[in-house]
Order: sequence, then C-alpha cells, then structure tokens
Amino acid sequence: MAPYPTDVPAAARAHDVAGAEAFVSYWLQQLSYSWTTPASPVVSRLCLPTSKSCAAYEQTAAELVRDGQHYSGPPATALSVVALTTEGVMRVLVRYRQEPRSVLDREGKVVEKVGQADGRLEFALERGADGWLVGLIREVKDST
Repeated sequence: MAPYPTDVPAAARAHDVAGAEAFVSYWLQQLSYSWTTPASPVVSRLCLPTSKSCAAYEQTAAELVRDGQHYSGPPATALSVVALTTEGVMRVLVRYRQEPRSVLDREGKVVEKVGQADGRLEFALERGADGWLVGLIREVKDST
C-alpha cells in the first residue's frame, strides 16, 4: 500500500467525529479536483485498495484524462456532512447537489451536459496508521 498522502489536512487526520467529517470533505474536494483538472490517480490514495467505489470514481477521472476532457466546474456541492459511529464503524452521511455542468474537450467544446440533482452518499471509513481511509461509498435512496 502506498504511503499516506502528506497533503491531508491535520483536521482531517483526527480520529474523532470532526476528523471523519473533515476527511470526507477533503475527499470530496479531491474528487472535484480530479474531474475538473483532470488528474488521476487522486482519490484512490485516500481509499483502501479493496474499495470498488473509490475505483469507480478514479476510473471516471482516468477516462477524463485519457479523453482530454474535464468538468466545467465542481461536479457537486456538499450540503451537509455528518459523521456517526455505528457498531464501531465510522460512517459519514453526505447530502449533496450534483451541479449542472458541462464536460468539455481539449478545445473547450461541450461533449456532455450534466443536469442538477440532489442525493445522499454514505461513506464507511476505516482508521489507517496515519489517517482515515474510505472503505465504501454507497448511494442512499429515499425510503418513501
């Protein structure tokens, strides 16, 4: 496993609820960076190597790099980030807004439009030797 990234803020390394919330906020910023720059690998360095959800987000970034494309702005905005411990597992619930954006090619031409949508994600975190790591990210559906 690669060394823990040195650019993770101290607040996001704290082994408590506030640290978990700060870590997920940082992870979301890194995802935004990887899709708007584009750059890869970025988020996978903050994840367990077994995390299929992280691999999927990283794959999108890798495809953007490969295709010379990027998002026109941050793809999502976190509306709330709330951590809680359940049976010894740190879970962080994120309410987010997928922002209306365009995916642009190298010349700035629109290749795809992404509409606005609201959603919720649940992050399951594990404590590594030097800080938090994402084990799982799942979409939380409304129970209506």
